[in-house]
Amino acid sequence: MTHPPPTTRPPALAVYRSRPMRLLKDRIFSGVGVVAAAASTIVLVTLLTSVLTQALGLMYGSSQMFKHVAFGAMLLMGCAGVATACLTVPRIIRTGFNTRHAIALGVGLLATVVAGIVLDRLIDTGEGVNFLTTQFVTGTPSRNPQDAGIWPAMLGTLWVCVICGLFAIPVGVATAILIEEFKPRNRVATRIHTFIQLNITNLAGVPSIVYGILGLTALSNMFGIIEQRQDRPPAAIGVSYFDRFETEGKRLVYVPVESGEAPPAAITDATEYQDDEGNLVMLERVTPEAMDPRRHKIDDDVESFSNQLKDAVAAMSDPTSGAIAEAAGMILPTTQLRITSAATTKIVTERLAGVDLSASRARSRAIRRIVDDVETTESRERFSGLIRTDAYAARESRKGWWYLQAPFGRSVLAGGLTLALVILPVVIIASQESLRAVPGSMRQASLALGATPWQTVWHTSLPAAVPGIMTGIILAMSRAIGEAAPILIIAGIVYITFTPQHLMDQFTVMPLQIFEWARRPQAEFYQLAAAGIILLLSILLCFNAIAVFIRHKTQRPLS
Repeated sequence: MTHPPPTTRPPALAVYRSRPMRLLKDRIFSGVGVVAAAASTIVLVTLLTSVLTQALGLMYGSSQMFKHVAFGAMLLMGCAGVATACLTVPRIIRTGFNTRHAIALGVGLLATVVAGIVLDRLIDTGEGVNFLTTQFVTGTPSRNPQDAGIWPAMLGTLWVCVICGLFAIPVGVATAILIEEFKPRNRVATRIHTFIQLNITNLAGVPSIVYGILGLTALSNMFGIIEQRQDRPPAAIGVSYFDRFETEGKRLVYVPVESGEAPPAAITDATEYQDDEGNLVMLERVTPEAMDPRRHKIDDDVESFSNQLKDAVAAMSDPTSGAIAEAAGMILPTTQLRITSAATTKIVTERLAGVDLSASRARSRAIRRIVDDVETTESRERFSGLIRTDAYAARESRKGWWYLQAPFGRSVLAGGLTLALVILPVVIIASQESLRAVPGSMRQASLALGATPWQTVWHTSLPAAVPGIMTGIILAMSRAIGEAAPILIIAGIVYITFTPQHLMDQFTVMPLQIFEWARRPQAEFYQLAAAGIILLLSILLCFNAIAVFIRHKTQRPLS
């Protein structure tokens, strides 16, 4: 009788000993991971809450710790409630209404309402002035803290971030696809590929101030290759040039010219004049010799009106604004002036508003201003369609939003491209890691079905890597919104009261405006800086929430 060969088995004691040790190691590692994740989450939430509560406490002038904690907690509760409600409503529309959805929607709305009520009560008990108002959001910077706003900085941040995203995101993702999906096979190309990858990794750690110097040299000045002259406009597109004339009726008209270096437009019968909106204006030429007698006639008529008005006011025992306006209306028909009584009454009323008529000097000054306004209005009435043959032409340019010049100078385009250089390595590395995480079996299956390498990338690898790429883009754009050092080098100025109108316009951003307020000694500007910090964090969290929602919607299982 033959026996089967014995099978090789591990000793029972070894199996018995290895299993508890393995379980113990797994529990230790998992416990350490959970503790580390919880600790990092608590630290990040604490830091964010501290920043928000300190800013709110500074803005409202309160220094009590419990109020800071209450502000932060209520603000986080309100944000969580709004997010819960916004995420629940699409699910109800898509899958129907059930108990879980009802509970989630109710909790979200309840958290939002409670947070709003508590925040309102905390704001009412603040010791300082509430600067986070509509005036603050829509206003422009001012030396008076009560009138200061952050609207130009908000628009500048929007312009810069849009330009930065339009350049950095497609270029970064395309670079990652080229490096990760189309790796070279020969030795020389492999070495070049390795060199590029090493440099991208090193550039991700370069301080942003270095990129600001690079942007100033390469984008703003273009290494000094293109000469800039004061007597000649730079080479540009998207700009139209006009010669501006002033008619005898103090009206501005424009004549198009071919370029900024063209000779001044001549005033002839064939000249086409335009108004501010581009509509044609018909004007009659008049020589200086023919115009002088008409000017003298207006001067005589206005002087007659002035003398009669002064005599009428001097005869009044108690001059009032209404009495002077009535006197001007009665004098007007006796003169040769063409303006209406209603126009004269309006001039008198506006000039006498707030004037102390009991003081003879103030009354005399106001009457002189009334006479000047009457003369100006009469000139517009008589000479609105006349232009002198020797009228002076002032060269003016009109620029569209696509206006471009070389070099870029301290423009919003230079600032946006500089920030794009700052975040470009981050976008490339994050996109590479996302493409690297896609299983190779998906590519092999696509190629086995007859797809080309590019079709495999476009329809298989890239869609699977979109959630990871979106994570990298969120981190990169968050860094771009808060960058101040490179923008300070590019912009060079902080106090700007206008919004960018085209790509070559000057600009400022919210971090620079907050820095400008924070460095001033007045306490009110500290509160303005706190309001700006809260607004900047709110915008950043909103943008990140939208990006996270897009990432969540595009995320699909890879198997």
